[in-house]
Amino acid sequence: MIEHLHQIKQFGYESKAALERGDLRRFAAIMHEHWERKKYRSKSMTNSAIDEYYELARANGAVGGKLIARAGRFPHAVHGG
Repeated sequence: MIEHLHQIKQFGYESKAALERGDLRRFAAIMHEHWERKKYRSKSMTNSAIDEYYELARANGAVGGKLIARAGRFPHAVHGG
């Protein structure tokens, strides 16, 4: 768990640097790496519908994404590319 938290912190540093450089592709790639790590950490983080929508977005040019949800609501995807 501690190693996971260190990786999340590193993603934060890398995200900030990518945004400061204007490197949106790298920022989107970091978002994707973070999403994959979250799914690995918790199998309840996603379901087949969310995975299908996320992969559809990636198949259509999204480099990565951030899934945002409120309790009891379907997540919305905001994709960078």
